[in-house]
Amino acid sequence: MTTEQREPLYASTAKPWLKYYDQKYIDMPLPKCSAFEYLCHQNKNHLSETALEYYGRKFTFADLFVNVKKTAAAFRALGVKKGDIIVISYIGYDSQEIKFEGQPLSVTMSENKQVLAEVVVTGYGGQQKRATLTTAISKMDNKVLEKGCCQQRG
Repeated sequence: MTTEQREPLYASTAKPWLKYYDQKYIDMPLPKCSAFEYLCHQNKNHLSETALEYYGRKFTFADLFVNVKKTAAAFRALGVKKGDIIVISYIGYDSQEIKFEGQPLSVTMSENKQVLAEVVVTGYGGQQKRATLTTAISKMDNKVLEKGCCQQRG
């Protein structure tokens, strides 16, 4: 009896979602800009309109663009550069390591059933020595987070 060895099938290569799209959209060329740049360009005349609603809170396109730019500026202020690894963790969720490519990040956290009480964002580059890593770590209190990208607007 012979056992056939088969390669694992990954959604990223099999792309099962394509069956829901017309072929003209599948063959459409990708824009020559980042998703954020494309979103800004497509909605520059809709800044006061709702871009997304999250837990009953509405964000306009203007709010969204400002918050993305604030987050990018915060990463730059912490010394995060293109190619650095961003580690995002939240107690109660699995940590994520993401290579920063200079574009806005999209992060989906997976719950791991622990107490949800703290947020930690750490950035480090592949060329840094362990001795210099601790200089890139910052501690933030609630005031920093409240003034951050998702602050309440009156």
